Amino acid sequence: MSRLYFAYGSNMAAQQMQARCPGAVALGPARLDGWRFFVNRRGTASIRPDATHHVHGIVWRIQPQHKATLDHFEGIRLRRYLVREIRFEHERGSLRGFTYAGTSTSEGRPIRAYLEGVVIPAAVSWGLPEPYIAELKAWFVSRPIGPVRPRSPGRSWKP
Repeated sequence: MSRLYFAYGSNMAAQQMQARCPGAVALGPARLDGWRFFVNRRGTASIRPDATHHVHGIVWRIQPQHKATLDHFEGIRLRRYLVREIRFEHERGSLRGFTYAGTSTSEGRPIRAYLEGVVIPAAVSWGLPEPYIAELKAWFVSRPIGPVRPRSPGRSWKP
């Protein structure tokens, strides 16, 4: 019996999904309300509940064997991500499926090759909304992690 999978990270990329889950069928863009995208400490995509935001992604129709493969790649056994049953908005209406949410909600810095090389190009290729793509790109703006340390006097920073 097939299931619907909402992908918001690298699994939005058709080439990656076909390699991981041959025969999975893309149903196209969808929106997950009440969640926010963020980059976790490992530098990869995750989501966390946030009633004021939404996450855009791609819905895939997958087969039972694909779920086991995705669980492996998402690190379910290692407790990196948890499976979350969700409802999302699609051109066909409100649909039920599942996604993965990280077990850690701490923010980190993105792995450039991952976010800039896979996630953002996939979002662009699927025609996700420009404001959302801008939100993804904003993760490359320098974000302090931890307490801000004052610079030593006399040292200047040059880009």
